[in-house]
This record gives sequence, C-alpha cells and structure tokens, in this order.
Amino acid sequence: MSQILKNVMLVGAGGNLGTHVLRSLLEAQFNVSVMSRASSKTTFPENVRVYKTDYSESSLISALEGYDAVVSTISGSGLKEQQKIIDAAILAGVKRFIPSEYGIDVCHPKAMEIVPFFSQKQQINAYLRSKESQGITWTSVATGPFLDWGLQAGLFGFDLKNRSATFVDEGTQPFSTTILPTVGKAIASVLTHASETENKRIFVHSFRTTQKQLLEILEKQTGTPWKVRHVPADEMISAGRQKMSNGQGDNLEGSIASILSL
Repeated sequence: MSQILKNVMLVGAGGNLGTHVLRSLLEAQFNVSVMSRASSKTTFPENVRVYKTDYSESSLISALEGYDAVVSTISGSGLKEQQKIIDAAILAGVKRFIPSEYGIDVCHPKAMEIVPFFSQKQQINAYLRSKESQGITWTSVATGPFLDWGLQAGLFGFDLKNRSATFVDEGTQPFSTTILPTVGKAIASVLTHASETENKRIFVHSFRTTQKQLLEILEKQTGTPWKVRHVPADEMISAGRQKMSNGQGDNLEGSIASILSL
C-alpha cells in the first residue's frame, strides 16, 4: 500500500545542512514545521511553524502528533538525542524517520574502523531497524562528503588560505561527493517517493572526482600553483587515531583518508 507523507517535522533546521533541506521541502510543497530547543535563537520563515522542546518525552510526543515524517539533520553531540525522538515519533504515530546520517556511508565495514565517531550513526541506524515492527519506517541517505562545506572545512585535504594540499597517496583515488543543495533535494525526493524508499538505504552523489582533479580546478580558479605533499593512507589514518587518543578533537586525517577509502 502506498504511503503519502505530507506533514514533515524537521529537526536541526538551523544547521549547515538543515537550511538547505528546509528550502527543498518548502519548494516541494510539503507542510513543514521545525523542532528546536527552547533556548535556540534561530529564526525561520513566517510560513514555518516552530516547536520548542526540552526533549522530554511528553514535549516530543506533543510536537510530533499529526506528522507523517521526521527528518533529522542534527549533528555533533545532538546525534544521541535521535533515539529519544524516534521513541516519541513511534508513540505519536509518525510513519517515516530519516536519521541524520548523510555524508560517508557509515555502514561500510571500514567506516567505524577509520573514524570511531561514526558508531553513533550506526547505532541509530540499527535502532530504527529494530523498531520496524512498531509501525515506523525509515530511510537513510548516504551522499558522500559535502563538497561545498568540506572544502571550507579542510575535509578534502585542501588549505584554501595557504593554497596547499595534502594528498592521500597520489591523490588519484575516485570518491563520490555532493553539494548541500542537492542533499536537500534528495531528501525531498525520498519523501515524495515514500513507498519506493521505505526501509532502504539510498545513495546519492553530485559527481565523482579525485583530489588531483579538485586541485586542478582550484589552481585554475586561483591562477597560481599550490604546494602539494603526499601522505600514505595508512600513515594518515594512524596520525588521526593518535590525535583522538590524545584528546585533540576530530579525526580530520582519518576522515580525509576514509573519504578516499570507502
């Protein structure tokens, strides 16, 4: 039986990805509301209803009643809150949940080995699968890393300010990547094609490229040659793990290597 998903609650609408998802959902004529913490100062278009929540079970259920789908674009420490939202969504009668996964295919066998942080996303994916018998469906969307955001963040090994690049091996390993507006359109399409995407992993990308090809574009745009250093993939992954074990934050080196390994 075909599903019709019209009323959508977006969680994390104020983030880098969330703003693009909100725009795409509105353009696709969904009835969109957003959920945010009571302390949030983020503002949204006048035609978007905003639900403030303290993430208690009662406030979540109250916010989600009457909605067909929940789209999560929350990130970082907020990822762990998704389990609460899933439980409330089931009790509120929500039909579809799209978790904040996106990016690299976190279910790839190498993903958690290279970047342990991905385990949080894997756990949410497994939790959703375990709840299928309770009436909720899910769709996870793997897009590859976000090209526009990732270039600015150094995720592809490029230092835009100093015009230098760090290649994994020779920089010729192809990888899939997607720009943020395309991710938003893909999520809207998932909800439009609800039956076809029910309980499935969907793979999307804007194009495939390599570090070397990206460098050629950057050098052409800047009009100057860039400094390049080559680092073996194993060495980069090892350096990233060492930083994380020393409490030095994100495993950027491991993330770069994982993009080109998965």
